[in-house]
Amino acid sequence: MAVLVSIGFMVVTFAIAQVLRVVGKAILPSSIYEYWAELITTWQFCACFIETDFVTADHGWWMFAVVCFLMCLGFCKVFEDATGCPCCVLEDYMGNLTTWTSALIKVAVQILGAILAARWAYFVWTMEYSAGHADKAREELCETCINCSDLEGMAAEGLATFTAQFAAWKLKESDLSDYVNSALCVAIIVTGETF
Repeated sequence: MAVLVSIGFMVVTFAIAQVLRVVGKAILPSSIYEYWAELITTWQFCACFIETDFVTADHGWWMFAVVCFLMCLGFCKVFEDATGCPCCVLEDYMGNLTTWTSALIKVAVQILGAILAARWAYFVWTMEYSAGHADKAREELCETCINCSDLEGMAAEGLATFTAQFAAWKLKESDLSDYVNSALCVAIIVTGETF
């Protein structure tokens, strides 16, 4: 049951994000929409990954790998030019594709998107659709399935981001790039679980 709640959460999050993109694109000037898109993309990305803890806790890392792969493929199809990744913003800045001011604004809205994602997830957990969600809503300190120090997590995330970005850069023109990048991201995360 809990996995269905988690998948439902992700589907609803994808739908809300897509509606917000369409509305934003219709009413915002393109110079503002690029920041709106970063906010929505980061919110969607973080909210869905927060929810994968339930999938992992209830059904193990193989089910997580399947759900994560499908999520990453979905992200590749809907993110447009937004990334939800500060490393990509830095890469654009270093390649003279964006200004310093624009890069700072994008990182700021990405941080806001991540904060809003945590609030959104907590809000849904308080509705107590499953026992696991109800328990998580009552926790004072939210534990994750990936238990490591902040420094280890930061190092692993940096290596994973570098590897995924390098692969995406090399495969940019390939028809299989979305699939390879999604599989690579899942492989890195699941491999990290074993350490």
